[in-house]
Formats: sequence, C-alpha cells, structure tokens
Amino acid sequence: MVDKIIDVIKQYGLVFLAVTIIVTPIVWQGSSSYFHERIETLKAQFELCNEQKSSLEDRLRQPPPIPAQIPQIENQRAVSPSAPHSPSTAAISRLPHIANSDRPTKDEVRELARFYDLFNSWKVNPHLRFKEGDISYWTEQGFTEQELMHEFESRQTVLRRAEKSGEKIPSQGDLSYKAEQLQTLSR
Repeated sequence: MVDKIIDVIKQYGLVFLAVTIIVTPIVWQGSSSYFHERIETLKAQFELCNEQKSSLEDRLRQPPPIPAQIPQIENQRAVSPSAPHSPSTAAISRLPHIANSDRPTKDEVRELARFYDLFNSWKVNPHLRFKEGDISYWTEQGFTEQELMHEFESRQTVLRRAEKSGEKIPSQGDLSYKAEQLQTLSR
C-alpha cells in the first residue's frame, strides 16, 4: 500500500506541485476579495451602531418633559384620566406605549413616528416630513411594533445623515430605498 502511494507521488508529484502553484494565487485573490467585502460590511455596520448610539445618547441628554400644570380641583372626580394630553406633554422623549404590539393603532403609529422625529421639518429635505397620509399608509401595512420601530429608526438615521452631509433625497421612495439599504447593513 505504501509502495503504491510512493509510486503515485513520483508519477504525479510534479503535476500536483504545478497545479498547486497555479491555483494558489487565484484562491488567495478570491478569498481576500471575499474577506475585504465582509470587512467593509462590518465597518458600515459598526458606523451605523455608533450613529444609533449617539442618537440614543442625544435623546437621553434631553431634559424630561415638563408635566402640564393641573389646577387644584376640589372634586377630584372631575379630572378624567382618559383626557387627551396637552400639546406640552405630547412631545415626550420616551418610547410610546403600544397596547397591542402585533397591530398598533393609527394613533400609536403617529406617536412612534413622532418619537423617531419623522414629523420634524428637515432643513435639507423638508418635503420628507411625515404627514397624515404617511401615518395612514404605515397603519394599513399591518406591521408589528418592532417592524415599525425598525422602519422608522432606519428612516430617521437616513434623514439625520442627509442633514449632516447636505444630501438631497428627492422623494419618499428614495428615502425608503436608502432605509432598506441601511436595514440590510444592520442585519
């Protein structure tokens, strides 16, 4: 058995060595290309995580909302706990409560959009400010709370990047495309 192996090595050794010498640079170049792309993807993911971290830190640095002054009422039953919040308390900096996370209501979608600053009038892209039609659209999509948060957070990140760089985004469709690219990076 050992003799047969030695005979094969003597007979095909030079061919094997030649093939190895020819194939090695090709394999090396292919693997380095693959790993270079992977490293670039990881760098982009790292940059995205840093942006999200700084966004959350900025949000945490914001002062808590000032509670609305409630006048003293002798009859406490006159205050309705289900009364709508005043405009001063509407701009809360905490994640809104969603009663049914599988199917948020239109008001809950609106609060999530407000939480992610999508109603802001952006200096560079003021036309991308959310409107009532956008809230209806997102409500009709049937997304869960987590899916909406992911969608809104990626749009917020794209819009903030555009503000910093001065990049004009022509339409909501283009914003959606850029947000999808960002979501692909974060997976």
